[in-house]
Amino acid sequence: MSNKNPILHSFWLGLTRKEREAVAERAGMTFYHLRNIVYAANGRQISPEKALAIAKATGGLVSADDLCPGFDWQYIRQS
Repeated sequence: MSNKNPILHSFWLGLTRKEREAVAERAGMTFYHLRNIVYAANGRQISPEKALAIAKATGGLVSADDLCPGFDWQYIRQS
């Protein structure tokens, strides 16, 4: 069973290898680490920190809310 995030996965599939590498670099991680996150290796959840880094790296096309829905983003926004 796949646990990949459909929004992040769809975004990822629309990129070339070079674009994927650039997004990973902007997110502060390696291409392979981000690829593992895209495909939710071992069913791991995305941390709020990584979700935010990916959201910033994608220019908001993939939101932190979608990547880490269990986190209280509203609380952070109100702080």
